Amino acid sequence: MILEFLLQLLQAMFHVFSFSRKTLSNSLNIYIKSSNGNTLSVSLDPKWDIKNVKQVIAPKLGLSPEEVKIIFAGKELEDSTVIEDCDLGEQSILHAVKSRHDHTARASKPLNEALKDLQLGKISEADDAIDERIVERRRVHFYVYCATTCTGVREGKLRVRCSA
Repeated sequence: MILEFLLQLLQAMFHVFSFSRKTLSNSLNIYIKSSNGNTLSVSLDPKWDIKNVKQVIAPKLGLSPEEVKIIFAGKELEDSTVIEDCDLGEQSILHAVKSRHDHTARASKPLNEALKDLQLGKISEADDAIDERIVERRRVHFYVYCATTCTGVREGKLRVRCSA
């Protein structure tokens, strides 16, 4: 009876301590580089917005979430930007810098919202007549030349690195 009580107490304590941790089943492992040279490895839920990211990393940087700016591909990300909208891949790098409280600087949209869509191929007069608001296309922002398998220009990501 005492043993059962101690076991239940131990399980309750474990539950309390593990409850504060955010467990992620669909996590994205990325690196956060701070302005002081430190690099943090964090697992984030792609459904989170940048405000959630700031809340997770700010204490590790010794800052409040309001003091942190998140930079990706040279652009500050808005608090409302969702991670999966940024097209981050595994082991992508975000930069965290301390805000100067300069209210003239504004955050930017992620690349998938800020860049214009490109189409490869010949343009005909019929193509010009198609209303782009009607046609739903998958946005492609970067193209790479595949020299080994496809030997052609294909959709790609800007942050590509060799797997070797």
